Amino acid sequence: MTENDVKKKQREEEAEKSAAVVKAVHIAYATIFSGDKGKLVLDDLEKFCKTDNTIVAAGPIDPYRVLYKNGKRDVCDAIKRMIKKGNEHG
Repeated sequence: MTENDVKKKQREEEAEKSAAVVKAVHIAYATIFSGDKGKLVLDDLEKFCKTDNTIVAAGPIDPYRVLYKNGKRDVCDAIKRMIKKGNEHG
């Protein structure tokens, strides 16, 4: 077995471990947010992140505020994606 073969095998093993960890995280999110309390927390998170509000107020635009709001929405969307993928795995 050459050095390149060893490195290739190591990369493949690391990729498999990574995929298993990601799958476990998705399932964990789906499990946490699937109950009544989890759904309540997710609803509250959506309200806090204002995921339904994508309109920028009239007047001068503050780019930092826009980025901040988009970041909050992105976090909420990422959590929803993890829950969806966890449900697909589980």
